[in-house]
Amino acid sequence: MLSAILASTLALAATTSASPILSKRAGVPPTSSSTGFSLVANVTDQINYPWASDVNNWKVSGSHVGAGQSRMILQPSAAPTTIFYQNGTEGITRDSSNDYPFSIALGPLYSDPTVQYVGINVGEGTKGVSVGSVVAKVDVGAPTDPTAQGTFVVCLEDQQYQIRYAPTAVPEGCAPVSLVAKCEALENLDESGLEYHRDTPAAVSCYENPGSIVWSDY
Repeated sequence: MLSAILASTLALAATTSASPILSKRAGVPPTSSSTGFSLVANVTDQINYPWASDVNNWKVSGSHVGAGQSRMILQPSAAPTTIFYQNGTEGITRDSSNDYPFSIALGPLYSDPTVQYVGINVGEGTKGVSVGSVVAKVDVGAPTDPTAQGTFVVCLEDQQYQIRYAPTAVPEGCAPVSLVAKCEALENLDESGLEYHRDTPAAVSCYENPGSIVWSDY
């Protein structure tokens, strides 16, 4: 009798672990969990920035600008998907078969000191750039000014929708966006489950279909 109960319990546990688990919290969309994710733009204010509604739900990608450097841009939903993972140094790295990792990096934009350049560059990326656990979007570590409310922005320059980071205010000609994590499968793990034979991807919160979320409901 005991063995039958134990077998039934184990079977139930196996069934449960094989099913997708959605984490539900009041006031936010339910999330799932994955070690791989792509990033999708959610234009957070389409009333005051109506032109930016055209790029809502577009994908984050990179545009090559030099050796080991790409600027972060948005591309239409039909474009190839760039997959990322949370790396072991509190940054976000691209899932890739390259010999060297490319990661999200923030830095000064000398042509406009009010915003920061956002790239996908060779290396481990900017520490503190991570996917939030409650709302599955990319957050940046605490700014120098604790009262500042930074945001990612999309700006149309050089015929590209470029992503930048505004630490204090949305600059003219840009619109505020959230970079939302969409659950994806990693494609370049080695036989030990590592990226680049040394990095263990961390599980993060993500959405199965962020394009279907009605954000105004939350």
